[in-house]
Amino acid sequence: MSEHASTPTARPRHRATPLLAGAGALVLLLAAAPAAAGADLDTAPVVVDVMRVVDGRPQVTSTVVAGAGTAERLVARLDADPAVAAADVQTTYRLDAADPLLPRATHLDVVRAPQAWATTTGRGVVVAVVDSGVDATQPDLAGRVLPQADFARAGDSGPHGTWVATVLAGALGNGVGAAGVAPDVTVLPVRVCEVDVCASAPLAQGIVHAADAGASVVNLSLGGGAPNDVVRQAVAYALGKGAVVVAAAGNTGDRGNVVSYPASYPGVVSVSAGTDQAASPWAQHNEFVDLSAPGTGIVAGGPASARHVYSAVTGTSFSAPMVSAAAALARSVAPAAGPATVEQWLRSSARPVPSWPAGYGTGVLDVAGTVSAARAWAAGASVTARPDGTVAYARSGSTAVLRGAVLERYRAAGGPASSLGWPVTGEVPVAGGAFAAFEGGSVYWSPATGAQVVKGDVRARWASLGWERSWLGFPAGEEVAVRGGVVQRFTGGSVWWSPATGAQAVRGAVLDRYARSGAETGPLGFPTTSEAPLRGGAFSVFQGGSVYFSPATGARVVTGRIRDEWGRLGWETGRLGWPRTEEVPVRGGVRQDFTGGSVTYSFSTARTTVTYR
Repeated sequence: MSEHASTPTARPRHRATPLLAGAGALVLLLAAAPAAAGADLDTAPVVVDVMRVVDGRPQVTSTVVAGAGTAERLVARLDADPAVAAADVQTTYRLDAADPLLPRATHLDVVRAPQAWATTTGRGVVVAVVDSGVDATQPDLAGRVLPQADFARAGDSGPHGTWVATVLAGALGNGVGAAGVAPDVTVLPVRVCEVDVCASAPLAQGIVHAADAGASVVNLSLGGGAPNDVVRQAVAYALGKGAVVVAAAGNTGDRGNVVSYPASYPGVVSVSAGTDQAASPWAQHNEFVDLSAPGTGIVAGGPASARHVYSAVTGTSFSAPMVSAAAALARSVAPAAGPATVEQWLRSSARPVPSWPAGYGTGVLDVAGTVSAARAWAAGASVTARPDGTVAYARSGSTAVLRGAVLERYRAAGGPASSLGWPVTGEVPVAGGAFAAFEGGSVYWSPATGAQVVKGDVRARWASLGWERSWLGFPAGEEVAVRGGVVQRFTGGSVWWSPATGAQAVRGAVLDRYARSGAETGPLGFPTTSEAPLRGGAFSVFQGGSVYFSPATGARVVTGRIRDEWGRLGWETGRLGWPRTEEVPVRGGVRQDFTGGSVTYSFSTARTTVTYR
């Protein structure tokens, strides 16, 4: 298997314990009488209830009047009548069964979901469940499941996707099961898995479909230890379309605790498991995790193939949809917020738990806190086009003004709902150009390069070198996907990024030699360091070796056992000096010449011989 090959992505293993769904108690719920469809509210009949006390006993009568205005005036006159104890427009009631398993769904209280429902239950927001498929006949989901897109081969899908969907969007107060964290959102089911295996190609297709279908949130309760660039690009596409992407961190925290993908890709909200009592040791935990949510004994409803039985399920697969639901509720009150903004609300509102070990994120999901942050943001957000062609983006008491090429590039990216999010600064002039910073990156402009987006780890590396004042200069392009990572060109060099190496900058003769070797697809692979200056030259280290440069020798590749021997002898400051050739075949091995001698490697003995000049 090649270095960048990926194994099929598998859903985290889960545990499920069946629960009995006992009969619910009958309750009375207050509900206003709906107006008849198409009725004129000024003339439609309205019933007014009147209570009078006659001989010490209340007597109730009703009268019908034409129109709501007439009813209000009648109620006002009756209220002023000393003989009338009470008067009001008629109200209707309904019998409803309480959700029988709601008391078992303790995770709802842990994440403070009920406190958010007074503000929003997510009606109208579409959340994609990219999983094993969702049963649209599940009673807790019926009527809120869009037609399913299928990218996996036919076969039994298993219960996983339906479990995830009910944790996310199970109905509240329908007399069935428990409730989801966002009980009124619409579910877009995207089937990419075959029972327990989710291959990378269907997964990427499903993510792209969810983004194109307009999903506000994409839930990925699946993962694996091998990165896949096709999936990473699909995730980046969804983020660029404005979707919040949430993924489970995995369930092998006590069995290797490997970094899981797609949870660890840039921009993805990675979710581990824990409560305000303790983190879950079985859940994967690492520096990529953003926050955690309960993941043990979660009440979830099964598909028809499982007779719609409710089970107590365990895994970060069921922590992730709680966070997806919170993101959906936030989006319902602040639809213009971009993915980076929503991720910031989720992380900043999470409740820290001092007893947790490192790697579980900023704390326990707080749904009410996330919605509160979204409401505050929405209340202060506005976009105003000005007569001079500039646009003012106002939020939380501050205003950022954008213009020209920077404004046009921001608009082309999708504005505040894109992965760039809202402006953090207005346009700022710099020597040779201008820039504006956003929640999810920056847009830099110069006359020679135009306006280019810089974001993520590439932007961080550029910043560490000194932004446009550094030897990298202005961005001359935007991120381009390459096998295993991305590359972005600047006027003075390029920055390569991969999950294994991070972002590293290379320039000049070293960059030219790297490009001639095939860049990241050649034997050198990705750079593991940025170019470092040396007395008399420079060098960069790559996965497959190093490139050293001096004006006298040019840029030369040094690899393998010859590089090891040269390093042992002091690199370029040792007696051998700088490499002046690259490896050349000799009888029984290879030799590389240096300014002070040569190193020969024998295939038969696996030993090196040093000869000085």
